[in-house]
Amino acid sequence: TKLPQGGYILNTDGAVKSHSCLPSTEGLIRDGEIHWIGGFMVNIELMYSLQAELWGVSAGLCLTKSLGIRRLMVELDALLVARHIHHEGNSCAYHLANLAQNIERGLVCLETLSARLKPLLHSDSCGEG
Repeated sequence: TKLPQGGYILNTDGAVKSHSCLPSTEGLIRDGEIHWIGGFMVNIELMYSLQAELWGVSAGLCLTKSLGIRRLMVELDALLVARHIHHEGNSCAYHLANLAQNIERGLVCLETLSARLKPLLHSDSCGEG
């Protein structure tokens, strides 16, 4: 969906990995032109994927507030939280979910776009993710 002028998208993903039982949440913010604005990763002490999803939204909203963003659309992977889900358009957040398994507990804000995320961001914008 094309955002109105001045709008931003928050993509989040939360998961509990079955092999490690480690819950994490992560996400990224991009503008209406699909440019990277910022991102975050959090390892948390929860037991359920739904809780991780909601922590991702919470952390993302805190980050958007700190950046002064006021017009925001949120996209996430949780049938219990949202009606319309397309995992295929959320490959960036999925990639961050895997990376977050290797960080210390707590919030890590990402200020730059990694070389690995750049093509995923493009794929998400084209609906190819």
